[in-house]
Amino acid sequence: MTGEEMKKNLFAVLQAIQADSGHEPPPLSDKTVPLAELKDFDSMACVDVEVRLTDLLGVAIEKIPFKSPETGHEQTIAQIVAHLTAVYGNLVRNKVAPSGPEATR
Repeated sequence: MTGEEMKKNLFAVLQAIQADSGHEPPPLSDKTVPLAELKDFDSMACVDVEVRLTDLLGVAIEKIPFKSPETGHEQTIAQIVAHLTAVYGNLVRNKVAPSGPEATR
């Protein structure tokens, strides 16, 4: 799976979680920092992302680095996607979420 495909899947999951939490799905970009910029996005939401990505991609996704393991700083979507693609990209083939927040419910 390419980085762009992984990003589309992560965007779909993040937007679905926001919608399910009663928030307007936000515009997302590579520079978005989920822990800082998404409403009510906390450690439970991080686990929800892992569960939904696992279901969507069919590969056990564990410990998404919403914070840098080295520095503890909150990560951007670009940094998170780079990690996911490096670790899981070869395990997943051509699974891209349909558009919209309802895609991962």
